[in-house]
Amino acid sequence: MACRTSAQRTTPSGQAARVGVDRSRGNIFISGSAGYDAITDLPSWLFKEIVSTFPDAKFVLTERDHEAWRNSIAKTLQPLDALLSSLMIRFVGLVDSYTHYLSSLSGNFCYVLYGGYFGPVNEKAQVEALKVYLLVVRLEDGLGWEKICSVLGHDVPDVPYPRANEAAEFQKMVMGDMSASWKRTVLNAASVLVPVVGASVWFWGPK
Repeated sequence: MACRTSAQRTTPSGQAARVGVDRSRGNIFISGSAGYDAITDLPSWLFKEIVSTFPDAKFVLTERDHEAWRNSIAKTLQPLDALLSSLMIRFVGLVDSYTHYLSSLSGNFCYVLYGGYFGPVNEKAQVEALKVYLLVVRLEDGLGWEKICSVLGHDVPDVPYPRANEAAEFQKMVMGDMSASWKRTVLNAASVLVPVVGASVWFWGPK
């Protein structure tokens, strides 16, 4: 499988793969992930569970300067934090699971950003990763297809390396995902409410 295929599968348009852990059983589950062979970003918080579930997986750990990381967060996640933690969004989260998921993450991001959690996570990951194949790269030194494909044994694709965390693209991606989820929730609710309302009108209406 070529790196190009990996890029298409790990940067899909539309629904993204969801990763979670059933801690009572110690199992990791991936839904909506048909055809995916890689996970990135948030699932790194589940590093230990991922290593346990996929012992033959190859890992790439990206390190970066703490202040540069904080500046990146300030341009991507912080503008969304006020929205995600608002009463309106939390109310929508009562009926929309994806919105609830994003809203609950906002508090976790604040802890990571202000609670000094950045360094310990990287240190723990490096220790745990001694058991698995790992490529460690420093983001300031540059990260692209060349470094990744060289360790995976694939040819470098002729498509641009994805930059999904650029501020404008990140905001567009999150709001697009939320809008799509809201639309699905409204349609699902309508499919239930319309027949109920219709039956009520027929039952209670004039005969």
